[in-house]
Order: sequence, then C-alpha cells, then structure tokens
Amino acid sequence: MLFFFNFKAGMYERFYSYFDPQVIVGSVKSFCDERDTIITIHERELQQKRNEENAPKRQGYTK
Repeated sequence: MLFFFNFKAGMYERFYSYFDPQVIVGSVKSFCDERDTIITIHERELQQKRNEENAPKRQGYTK
C-alpha cells in the first residue's frame, strides 16, 4: 500500500503518455532499495540500543 501511495504522490518515475510496465518495475525497484535502507538503519539503531543496555556498568571510584 505504501508503494502505491508514494507512486501516486509522484515520488518515483511517472507515466507520461501511455501505460509502461517498465516505469512500474523501475519504481518498485526504487521503493525496495529505499525500504531496504530504512530497515537497515532501523536494525542498526535497535542493535546499538541493545548493546548499550547489555553493556556492563562502570562503577566510579568513591573516596
């Protein structure tokens, strides 16, 4: 659904005078690449958050 919303909004290639399946295929590829980037960034942020939560806490010196 998100792809069609973005496609209709003109975020990817556009039709000009006739229906062209290559335009849709190219747009789907662009959408998949974009989603892959977003998912990779999200997974990296989650992993970083898990690493911070699981890292041992350093105790400061007390006098």
